[in-house]
Amino acid sequence: MSLRSAFIGAAMLAIGASAAFAADTVVTGKVANWDAENGVLTFADKSEITGLKGHPLMPADVKVGDTIVLSYTGTDNGVENIVSIEIRK
Repeated sequence: MSLRSAFIGAAMLAIGASAAFAADTVVTGKVANWDAENGVLTFADKSEITGLKGHPLMPADVKVGDTIVLSYTGTDNGVENIVSIEIRK
């Protein structure tokens, strides 16, 4: 199981994010699907990030083919805070 899959299971426990937190982990992936209605981001490797519906850091212009760089802090229990979500063009 990949690290991305492990933290996805945490269902994005902390929806709020703050730039005051330093990122422990950075995940990069190519977008295969963005389901804005349900807040589910699917990467080309079939892994998914859930719980992004209405997230204040989720870029509004995400589209298939974009490369997303997501930084977060977390523990063995999952994600604590999303620090940043960026589209790398």
